[in-house]
Amino acid sequence: MTLVLPAFNEAARIGPALDELFGYLHRRGSEGREGGRGSAPLPEALTVMVVDDGSVDGTADLVRDRPEARPTTDRPDPELSVISVPHGGKGAAVRAGMLAADSDVIVFADADMATPPDMLPLIVEALAGHDVALGS
Repeated sequence: MTLVLPAFNEAARIGPALDELFGYLHRRGSEGREGGRGSAPLPEALTVMVVDDGSVDGTADLVRDRPEARPTTDRPDPELSVISVPHGGKGAAVRAGMLAADSDVIVFADADMATPPDMLPLIVEALAGHDVALGS
């Protein structure tokens, strides 16, 4: 599964948002915050792709510097990647991420985690029997 996060000038918010996301993903529990769904039902092979939409504030560099963007002995493939595209707007960034992802399941969400990570199991569950699922 690939989670595509389009981002434009998110340097001030991308760090805390990724902290929240990876904290949730790494817990691998059955419960999320306040009784929400945990990350246990999500696929083990889950990568996060930030699509930097021509940011000028260092967003891409902040993402590249995170520990999840580097391989480890336990995890030879990084959990986090960033691709940079010329500024074309959110739709263009989402499209670029969707086309670059190589997973069977691809989900996109806002980089500021406006939709909390514990909603991911719901969308993945909806995708189990459908080609496309939408949520808000």
